[in-house]
Amino acid sequence: MKCQSCGFENPTGSAFCEECGTSLQPACPVCGSEIRPGARFCRSCGANLGEAIAAQPVAAAPAAQTGVPPIGTSV
Repeated sequence: MKCQSCGFENPTGSAFCEECGTSLQPACPVCGSEIRPGARFCRSCGANLGEAIAAQPVAAAPAAQTGVPPIGTSV
């Protein structure tokens, strides 16, 4: 089982990474509760795990320039 944090390959069935100590149990992306592998819904908050994973935010694009020159410059 590969650690998502450090990439260390741990023995199957490990609960924590032997290299960095990170929990190897998957967590709900909505509430953070541990979920069992293959679960479709979180038992704590009821989140649809397929939809919750697909809906995770992606880094926003930089804001567009407004065309206003910086203060102190002439137009």
